Amino acid sequence: MMNEQQILDNAPEGATHYLVNQYNFTKGYFKLTENCDVLAYAGKEEGWRVINIDVSLNGNYEVRSISDIQTIVDQQKRITQLEKMIELGLGFENLERDL
Repeated sequence: MMNEQQILDNAPEGATHYLVNQYNFTKGYFKLTENCDVLAYAGKEEGWRVINIDVSLNGNYEVRSISDIQTIVDQQKRITQLEKMIELGLGFENLERDL
């Protein structure tokens, strides 16, 4: 399974969600539109396609927001930076505000 950074690195432009079926481990990127349409990414050649969602979320699906994944990655970078500062004995005045 991909980690958070890999999910972001492989996300097609416009993706809003990443879904993994925990039963058979199929995965894919989805885009929710302002009109509440759901589009599935069908690859570089086919791009985004509107799909009909008839899925009961019965615990087999892990649906993750791309924006939430980005927040996790940003926080992981911040934690790594703080750990390095502590290791070097630096004060928080040296903390980079924008990663």
